[in-house]
Amino acid sequence: MFFWHFIGWVRPLLCNGLLWFLLVRALRPSRTWRILLALLLALDAAQAPILSHLGGNYLMPDLPGYLYAALKLLRGFALLFFLEALLLWPILVLARRLRRPPAPSPRPARRLALALLLANAALLATAFANAVVPPRTAVLEIPVAGLPPDLDGYRILHLSDLHADPIAGVWRTRAIVRRANETAPDLVCITGDFADGSCARFAAALAPLADLRAPDGLYACTGNHEYYPPSVHSGWPAFFADLGIRFPDDAPAIIPRGTARLAVASLPDNAPPGAALPPLPGDFNLYLKHRPVDLAPLAAAGADLILSGHTHGGQFPPLTRLVAAANEGHLSGLYPITPRTRLHVSPGTGQWNGVPYRFPRPSELTLLVLRPAAP
Repeated sequence: MFFWHFIGWVRPLLCNGLLWFLLVRALRPSRTWRILLALLLALDAAQAPILSHLGGNYLMPDLPGYLYAALKLLRGFALLFFLEALLLWPILVLARRLRRPPAPSPRPARRLALALLLANAALLATAFANAVVPPRTAVLEIPVAGLPPDLDGYRILHLSDLHADPIAGVWRTRAIVRRANETAPDLVCITGDFADGSCARFAAALAPLADLRAPDGLYACTGNHEYYPPSVHSGWPAFFADLGIRFPDDAPAIIPRGTARLAVASLPDNAPPGAALPPLPGDFNLYLKHRPVDLAPLAAAGADLILSGHTHGGQFPPLTRLVAAANEGHLSGLYPITPRTRLHVSPGTGQWNGVPYRFPRPSELTLLVLRPAAP
């Protein structure tokens, strides 16, 4: 709780106060510009109390998408300028001290600030669009030792971290479903984080998932955002059941394919870590787990392939390093866990509205095609 209070309330006040001192005072703008910049920085710093009074919660307030996007872009501008000012301020101070005589005006600093403004605008617009637009489609072949012939070419569509929100709602879900059906999967798996709010608010945004088509069904596991208020206990289980999405937490689903059997199991995100799991009974065993950590029990249960999400591919550097470090080195793509077990981490099919930026890592829906490994 303290962490979120710090992120939402304390950090913006500290950053924007320092930004005013490091950049705005150094530029010596006109009175009109000082008032405008002060209002913008105050609005950004006050986002937490403003959003908390609009209903919903801080990460998902009851606010139209375009207003929420504007506030997020303002936050991005302020944070980028703060980091840049923090890095450049010592250089500017040193250059001013070495100049003889001192510069009579702040024009060089103003030109630098204008260049940063244009560069930040281009970077934020690209990263924001990259996060909000529908995902690309990627195809990845998975070599499996001893794969039964009846499962050769089996197609598993992996979706994760849809994060329905006010910025990109039902129109993006429709685009995801359309692109998903174009891949003609045999099975669709969704590894958690469907939305950041109540079913009453975001059911409409996720309703197009009912149009997903896969002959062997739709399976899912819960993510960490399913347990944040007001998401938890808000009608989601009945909603997903109506969509035909199954959560095989208690017992694996067995899918026959000729003479072979594919088993699908899921582990809810609130399951205690490290607990032993019953062995999976399939000729090929698939486990769904939102976070790509604590995977040894799944491998011990006989999982051939584990599907996870949660990382969003790190979204942008240097955040990628922090995300990988927090997830046992897993960021996105295919990883060996044991000689038998492999892990696929989705870079995310949607975007998280808390930090709605991706650069250069776009969202993705991934078609995994099983193939027998070369002898």
